[in-house]
Amino acid sequence: FFGSLQSHRVQHDFITAGCACGVATAFGAPIGGLLFVMEEICTWWDPNTAWRIFFGCMVSAYVSTCLNAYFEAWQLLGGAKFPWVNPGRMILFGVDLIRSDNLLVW
Repeated sequence: FFGSLQSHRVQHDFITAGCACGVATAFGAPIGGLLFVMEEICTWWDPNTAWRIFFGCMVSAYVSTCLNAYFEAWQLLGGAKFPWVNPGRMILFGVDLIRSDNLLVW
């Protein structure tokens, strides 16, 4: 059953899809996940694989959004919230630091 999954090319496609879905989920950007693997990971590219990877990125970003919405109302023991849930936004890695100084002043 798994004999067709033993080739190097198929294993490479699975690793590529996993990287793309991880980036799409972490940053909430399915197209960003696809573009990341096209630029950084892939040594060869197949348009059919691109559509499969893009669909996987859309599904992973959607599941991440659903899980964030689901776990937003839940609490851990002691009233603490889940640490990975960011209510109201899908981006899990955001930069919220605003610098007060400006380099142009120097």
